[in-house]
Amino acid sequence: MTEMAATQTKPFPRDAANLGFWGIILVLAGTIISYIPIISLLGGLASLAGGIMSLIAYFKLAEAWKDEKVKHYTIWLIVSIGIMVVLAIIGSIIISIGMAAGAASVIDTTNPQQMDPTVFISLLLGAGIMGIIGFLIILAGLILVGFFYYKLYERIGEVSGISEFKTAGLLTLIGVLTVVLLGLGILISFVGTVFAVIAWAKARQVTVDYKVED
Repeated sequence: MTEMAATQTKPFPRDAANLGFWGIILVLAGTIISYIPIISLLGGLASLAGGIMSLIAYFKLAEAWKDEKVKHYTIWLIVSIGIMVVLAIIGSIIISIGMAAGAASVIDTTNPQQMDPTVFISLLLGAGIMGIIGFLIILAGLILVGFFYYKLYERIGEVSGISEFKTAGLLTLIGVLTVVLLGLGILISFVGTVFAVIAWAKARQVTVDYKVED
């Protein structure tokens, strides 16, 4: 018997469904607000609060459903977020060094008597290479988070029978993978978040009060 055949759809714990729904609403609202310069900080705070609420919802799901995969994917999602933060810091430092090197090469052009064309070109190329390396390091962290987010939502979709969870996870992963295309990747991720809102809204319609045994 396959895993899909053996898995029966399960309703959501009421508290987890509510936390998940309002959490993703905050994430969506925070994403939109973050593009408004004057209140962009509020957008970041809203997304952070929504993310924490979502993580709590995932753990409540794992506990109520007694599903180890949901629990493990949630833990790995948290670990991957930590790794992403570290990689983002490293990548930002590398990009900053590259920008400093590029600035130094430009400054040298203001003093033609001391300017060495070979040094100028080397600094400029080095700055570009370091910028690319820094960006790829940051991208690696984003992809790691996107992968475990996808696996988690895929599992929630399997257990609940709500296909929008799988769609949301897949679109978010595709959005991360296409982030180098800037607008396209951001748009795809945004659509993925909208599908997540739809999925959690459906989840609230199939809720029960679980009694979790110790």
